[in-house]
Amino acid sequence: MQTLNIGTLSRDYKSVSDGKSAFLLSGKSMYETGCINGSFFDDVYAHVEHGIWCHPVKLISSIDCSIIEEDKGVWSLNKAVNFKYNFYSAEFEFENDGLKVLRRDVVAENHPALCTTFSIENRSNAERLLTLRFVVCMDIRPSQRCVGLNQHKCNTTISRENHAVIAYNEVGAVMIGNGKTSGFRQVADSLVELEYKLSVPSGKTVTSFPLLIVGDNKGDVAGVRRTYHELAGRYDDIYAEKSHYYNRQLFDGVRFDCSDYRLTGAFYCAKANVLLNICNHSPYIKRPFVRAGVPVYPRLFGTDFCFSVRGLLASGFEDIVKETLLLMAAYTKEHMRAPHEISSDGILLGWDHIQVSPQWIAACLDYYVWSHDLSFLEEVYPLCTSLLKDILSGADSDKDGFIEGHGLMEESEFKADWEELSAASYTYTALKAVSIMADIMHDTAAPSYKDKAAEYRKHFNDVWWNNEESVWNCAFTENNEPRPYNFWSVVFPQSAGVASGEKGLSAMNMIEKYWVNSSWGMVGRFRRNTDQTNEGVGLVHNNLCSVAAFKYGKGELGWNLLQLTTKGVFDLENTCLGLFPECQPGLCSNISQLWSYSTFLESVLTGLAGISPDEESGVIEISPFFPATLSYLHVENIRVGDNVLSMKWKRTSSGRIKLDVWYTGDVGNIMFPNKLKRMADCRIHKSA
Repeated sequence: MQTLNIGTLSRDYKSVSDGKSAFLLSGKSMYETGCINGSFFDDVYAHVEHGIWCHPVKLISSIDCSIIEEDKGVWSLNKAVNFKYNFYSAEFEFENDGLKVLRRDVVAENHPALCTTFSIENRSNAERLLTLRFVVCMDIRPSQRCVGLNQHKCNTTISRENHAVIAYNEVGAVMIGNGKTSGFRQVADSLVELEYKLSVPSGKTVTSFPLLIVGDNKGDVAGVRRTYHELAGRYDDIYAEKSHYYNRQLFDGVRFDCSDYRLTGAFYCAKANVLLNICNHSPYIKRPFVRAGVPVYPRLFGTDFCFSVRGLLASGFEDIVKETLLLMAAYTKEHMRAPHEISSDGILLGWDHIQVSPQWIAACLDYYVWSHDLSFLEEVYPLCTSLLKDILSGADSDKDGFIEGHGLMEESEFKADWEELSAASYTYTALKAVSIMADIMHDTAAPSYKDKAAEYRKHFNDVWWNNEESVWNCAFTENNEPRPYNFWSVVFPQSAGVASGEKGLSAMNMIEKYWVNSSWGMVGRFRRNTDQTNEGVGLVHNNLCSVAAFKYGKGELGWNLLQLTTKGVFDLENTCLGLFPECQPGLCSNISQLWSYSTFLESVLTGLAGISPDEESGVIEISPFFPATLSYLHVENIRVGDNVLSMKWKRTSSGRIKLDVWYTGDVGNIMFPNKLKRMADCRIHKSA
């Protein structure tokens, strides 16, 4: 049985899988992934980074725990009967022959340390003399996606040191123990066996038997020793500090509640997924950032991050957005292209996704719109204008106004010299963003940028629209031949704002009819004469389509897609409750994927709740959607600049909507559309 607890939310799921679903625990410099049955994954594929990591270095592949009792053999603790998860800790319950064992794992937030504690209850009528055995597979090596670190030799030294074991090589180090005398044996080059003797009286429980693991990603043995001795004996403190941090981050900031308990729960799960993926790869990467996913993409991907910015900003994660944008700026300067992927040890791996450059420019404006951080804008504006000029002149060889190169769609059909819909769509957002930045910066080029944006939008709608299909072409070849293809990228012109009202609505009607199934959501590609009623989807497909649907007045579609996304969080047999996987019902590559949970947050807050600061005027528009199945919705502590906004609506017994907004700033900056005023009784309150 799986149980998820987060705040007042508790969900149970009777897993019918083999217990090999993956969980994730993390701090800023260490993470652990293992199986919900208490075991670890086999290292079948090097690019799948399960185990215990201090990125960019792996430390441990697996820890096999067992209890040995004379005349009773070996009891392997790898078939948990219950798994309890709350994002900051994981608990595994085992039962066998009168013994109940509870294992609890927690990763320290600000130290590269994992603490595993065991409580053993003796339910039998006699004292039990036990040996608790740990077989640890040391595996200190760089990530496969490292560049510089992979040139090092990883000849690992393993030795006993007082009551602990230490292992190290040129790239990393790890120390493991519990401060008590143990049996020690090096079984093989990488295998270490630790044994601890225990006596458990009848009817009693031996509590908090700890195992502390401290790591390092530089081979700093002295530093590992210092941290290990600093944290030894502070196991309860580590848990309490982590619990306090998560609860404060989740519930003291942006809060959400509605009469659909699944959606409320999914909202807080999404925020928890953000916390799980804020990481620090120091000293290799100079700033903290949000990684793209675990276990396959635990690195910075510019594409995934730029799609995620608005959801992260709306839900209160301004600081990490700023850090990641500035980190991307540093890499952008290397080739005058925004980075698509950064290696785990900080090397630029690729800038070949051409659409990331205009997306990064637009994301910089998004950060300013939500934060009002003028010093940030002053820092990035020169780079934004230079980057825009360079891609428009250097990536458009046929001078037709559309940049060429691989875009978001990593499909075999697309070629490097083609024009792709994602890049064409987000070029407009970059042009518009720079025009708004120019106004703020009092740049005399502002009118020119505005004219270019308007001309580009008209040109885009004339060229990219496919009248026969009533939807957008997905690409143009090197000879400017259109390619429909019908990938899910047809939603980008709507989400980017480049689609005209009429064509955007027509495209959304087609998407609703042909791309969205009632089982899982928006499919990756519509295929004519093919039954796609049960085809799986990417969660980001659902969420971006949901955002566009709310924008184009198709609230029911947006609402339905949000509900379908929650299936990936709560209903899948092969996943850990509460994590946002890449896909559903199959998980694809990652168990927690950045653009799955961040775009969900965007759709909930800016789409369903309808809270959206205008890029140009600074006015905050309140335009929620009122699903027939919801009786109320509350959003609290949305921060825009230095001011805070809360919004609540409820359906009265007569069916009329009462909507209240509280705002600490000038209430004249709050705007209700006329359509909303006809549907609801709207009031604004000045709050302290």
